[in-house]
Amino acid sequence: MHISKIYIQDNFIPNINIDQFRRKVFGMEITIKEGEDVGQAISEAETHIANYIKINTVPMDDECRGTKVRDIEPEVPLNPKESLIQSILQCTTLDGADGLLSFKKLAENNAEIKAVYDLQLLKLKK
Repeated sequence: MHISKIYIQDNFIPNINIDQFRRKVFGMEITIKEGEDVGQAISEAETHIANYIKINTVPMDDECRGTKVRDIEPEVPLNPKESLIQSILQCTTLDGADGLLSFKKLAENNAEIKAVYDLQLLKLKK
């Protein structure tokens, strides 16, 4: 086997969705003499390219590959009372469909919710 040509092709494609895409293509052209094993020659060429890539490229870590295991805490659904309290605390206006006053009747049925409602009412009236 004789290596007659080596090439490295660097493709850079700008992409709107992922900002950019870059891909390198490595290859070599080999000349096989009569009687040589073609499969063996291809394996040797692949080995040369793989060794070059291994030595000359920055390895991707698990984060880049998207294979890093992450502990994701499941969101625990709020019970109706907690959900109502959270909605009241997120109000930034008094009037309107999502304003604090739209929660007035709901807040009257529970002392804890009523206390939160009254405090938020005081904040928004300032």
